[in-house]
Amino acid sequence: MADNQQPQEPPAVQEGNVDSAPRSALQTITNASFVNQLPDVTEEDRNHESDPESVASELSSNGYKVNLMKDLCEALDNVKVAGSFASFRPLKETPPAGLHVDGIGPISMPLHETQARQLISKARQAPFGKGSETVVDTSVRNTWELDASQFTFTDPNWPGYLQSIINDVASDLGIINSPIRAEIYKMLLYERGAMFKSHTDTEKVPGMFGTLVVSLPSAHQGGDVVVKHCGEKKTFKTSDTTQSFITWYSDVHHEVLPVESGYRWVLTYNLALDPKAVRPSAGLVRDETRALRHTLRKWLREPVETRKSGLYYALDHEYTEASVRLNNLKTRDLAVGQVLSSLGKELGFEVFLTLLEKEEMGSCEWDGYDPWDRRNRWGYRGGGWGEDSEEEDDYGGGGGDDKSFHPLEDICDTTYSVKTVRDLEGRKVVESLPLDADDMLQVSEDVFSAVEPKEEYEGYMGNSGPQATHWYRISAILLVPSDSISSFFNNNNEKDTYSYSTTSKEASARSLIGYFARATLEYMHSHKDRATRYFSAVVELCDRYWSPPPAAPERPSYTYRMYSGETKPKLLDGKDLESAIQAAILLGNFEFLEKACSKHGGALPTTFSAWVKNWLKTSTSDSAFRDIRKGLTSAVEQYPYLPEQLQAVRDLTPSPEEEGWSVELRSEISEWADDMLKSCLNTSLTADKEIGSDDADTMIDMALMAPDPSRFLSTSVVPSLDPARQSIAFFISFLARLWGEGANGTIPYDNVKAIYITVAKKFIAGADLSKIKTETGMKIDHNKRRRLSYYGSAANGPTADELRTAISLDDLLDFYSTLIRVSTKEDNENGDGDLATQLITSLNAAVPRLPVDEMHDFWLPLLWSLIPLITANGIPYTTPLYQSLYRSILTRYINHFVGRQPVSSNSLIRPRVRCSCGDCNLLNQFLESPTRSVGRFAVNKARRQHLHNKLDGERIDCTHLSERNTIPHTLVVTKTFRAHDQRMKAWKQRKAYADGRFEMFAKTRSPLTPELRGLLGEEYDNIMGMRDAYSETATPTVSSSTSAAGGTSAAAPTPTPLESSSGNVAGTPAPVAGVKRSRDGVDVIDLTED
Repeated sequence: MADNQQPQEPPAVQEGNVDSAPRSALQTITNASFVNQLPDVTEEDRNHESDPESVASELSSNGYKVNLMKDLCEALDNVKVAGSFASFRPLKETPPAGLHVDGIGPISMPLHETQARQLISKARQAPFGKGSETVVDTSVRNTWELDASQFTFTDPNWPGYLQSIINDVASDLGIINSPIRAEIYKMLLYERGAMFKSHTDTEKVPGMFGTLVVSLPSAHQGGDVVVKHCGEKKTFKTSDTTQSFITWYSDVHHEVLPVESGYRWVLTYNLALDPKAVRPSAGLVRDETRALRHTLRKWLREPVETRKSGLYYALDHEYTEASVRLNNLKTRDLAVGQVLSSLGKELGFEVFLTLLEKEEMGSCEWDGYDPWDRRNRWGYRGGGWGEDSEEEDDYGGGGGDDKSFHPLEDICDTTYSVKTVRDLEGRKVVESLPLDADDMLQVSEDVFSAVEPKEEYEGYMGNSGPQATHWYRISAILLVPSDSISSFFNNNNEKDTYSYSTTSKEASARSLIGYFARATLEYMHSHKDRATRYFSAVVELCDRYWSPPPAAPERPSYTYRMYSGETKPKLLDGKDLESAIQAAILLGNFEFLEKACSKHGGALPTTFSAWVKNWLKTSTSDSAFRDIRKGLTSAVEQYPYLPEQLQAVRDLTPSPEEEGWSVELRSEISEWADDMLKSCLNTSLTADKEIGSDDADTMIDMALMAPDPSRFLSTSVVPSLDPARQSIAFFISFLARLWGEGANGTIPYDNVKAIYITVAKKFIAGADLSKIKTETGMKIDHNKRRRLSYYGSAANGPTADELRTAISLDDLLDFYSTLIRVSTKEDNENGDGDLATQLITSLNAAVPRLPVDEMHDFWLPLLWSLIPLITANGIPYTTPLYQSLYRSILTRYINHFVGRQPVSSNSLIRPRVRCSCGDCNLLNQFLESPTRSVGRFAVNKARRQHLHNKLDGERIDCTHLSERNTIPHTLVVTKTFRAHDQRMKAWKQRKAYADGRFEMFAKTRSPLTPELRGLLGEEYDNIMGMRDAYSETATPTVSSSTSAAGGTSAAAPTPTPLESSSGNVAGTPAPVAGVKRSRDGVDVIDLTED
């Protein structure tokens, strides 16, 4: 544009254009001189202004000023905002009085010496975060701190005083129309010499973006605060003002210089924004984005084959994986992100947030530590990957004057990578991509060198000298053209050299599918062509993801099974799959709909049905339901259990009261729903998998939906019930719910009773009650499997599916009580006995198979809890069937849990070791000798170690020591009786635990009542005294008081006095591994831990 020409008027902003947003104090501005240097706007350019989709509009027909990278970088660099990365202001007014500290009382202002010393007496030395640890090191941080719980503000004027400061903070940091939340964190006191080296703040509360420090009245010298960010440095002198505040963003490096005199007294606050709130727009008007638009359009017009498919622009601030999202961006980063986001939707490119890494490896100077030292020093500022302490500030220790950092002398390898790619909502898109430094708009050396690295250092390793690896990490925006986004991610994911397994690539595929599915829905109504393109990517990725794994080798290894997906189902995230299926319906891709619905494996949220129902109601197609019927059928069938299936069908079916449905469509859906529920019910009743209590409730719910619930149950449910197929929890829950419906009259009582008796008889006759599962038993079983599993697969306890088949003690007691109520005289007359008697008979038959682990918290409490029911129903305690149940359960518990008291033995014979070498043959001769207690083996170190390993590996009851006064040294093996002591100790612990279980008798029943003696009969003394658990030489006598109290005071068994409880001869100190001792004048060393 010529100097004497007036600038062209910008075109009128169309209604609804993203650039028509009102301007605010946060609004970005553009460098005017750069705008004036742009080429003239031609008539052709103006003709394209009305077409916001045209990549030829505005200045796109003109070339670059320099080139794409420099022009785009300059345009983005010129996006500016009002606000700074840090600010300092003196405060004119003295803070309100009323600061009260626990244990001291009110603190006066200004602070004087006496109260300063009192504060120190109540404070602690402030720690800091280093790596994953929180440490105290006064050479790094020398400060006294009080937690927020130790002080309060009693003056009602304090909130208003603080709010006025917050208003200034918002203005200084460029945060407009977004309420700032200030949370008090600490009170800090810096005395003479106190300081804190350069560090950054970690994110301590959700939405935290910065820190506020209020300097309270206290005379001091020194203690200046130095802040640095992006090459800019500021120094704030709190000593020059009576009171003041300093504020900065969390990733700003700041340092407190040493206090020279007095006390620097401050309050610190964590500053946070609501991460879910909509941040104010930083959008530019069209004239101010001309340079940016021109460069972006020019880029998008380049041939796809030669165009850069991804461009990275480094941000000013650093973010963690947890916090990187558009609403959490700070100052200029937020402005850049918002501008690019709005332009991307208009012009046809996508905007992502990324975390980039540069890795350098090379030799370095030895630091004088252990030559085999290998350690990490996490010096990356701000804890950018969430690895640093969340409790205290992060001291980097990666550069500056930290002597533990090792500059690289000779760099042998440099690599760049993209650690994670997130959408603007912070959701993962893909991880671990290769990065070409030439795709960065800024010079990579400049942006990475501006941050401090983290380091891994290795000392001397064999012939290799000291080496170090440095990582530099930054946050960046990624721009990808919409028409090449699929190939960009797919190609880079295939080239990924940082993912070491198929599993990680599948995880990337899952997150990509989710991204493309959400993007399809986002653009469905505004950019149909873009939505179609993204959905094609969804289909392609799903086809690849759902394809069968490669052919297995003849004997597949565990590694193959892990990476091929054989060990787990390949399921997508439920919400992402829901988005993909919704997109398929909207785009009419019913083939994909059917495939996706048949693959969800229960992950699809049942809320999907409500969305389908609304779509059907508003659809203008006469064949809408017929088009999706097959897919819906597959979707319902994929839910693993009946409750989810019923919920999905219910949510999709219009109720008779709902208006707006055509008769034909309502009829189609109702017919489908009836057929679907019948099919699901039949599958649930006949499937191999166990169904549980929730399924039982659902079947009753389905019966109540039928015109005749009793008929539905009698014809559709009861004939298919089989105790060999359905779980015990299912039957007990089904009968309990059925009885409840009869009691409240929902189903006629006589019908309920008849069905109840039929089902109960079938259940009692066919169920193996030893297979009763409880939640406690499931947890014990999972803990056992976790201990046996190398990968700890049972670490999280029973799954929700497993818990469906668990019952509680109350469930079984209620079942027993109901059986008594429904039993009839006919039951006794026909010889079957009443239902309650049949249940006790079945329990008696199950006792030999009852798992001992379930005894403590289920079967013993069941015995205690049955007594009141037996009493209330007039059942004689001497009834043989009940006596048998009590005797057999308690006897099994004593025999299989407590066990027999170990019998001591003076025998010196020990088991052989399993080895036939010459040394072991001599060792075995010694071990089998009934007269030798000490064996001596003069062999070299390797052979001594072999004997040591065999003895320890096979747990032979002996000790082994090396005498050092002979050549070769002599291994001295001494037979001990520690194994007996260990067995006795374990037995006593089990016995004591069993005594505690038996105390339930005394706690639940009066010791003077005859129930226990009646139920146990002549076995009472034996069982309650646990006589069968003692050896013949130590049988206890059960006193009358013990008998009355339930046997908890039985005399403890007396161990044979061969050795002390420690396993050593009485009076002999236990050996200490690796420590020399003297035996008969000979130096001896324990080889236990050689």
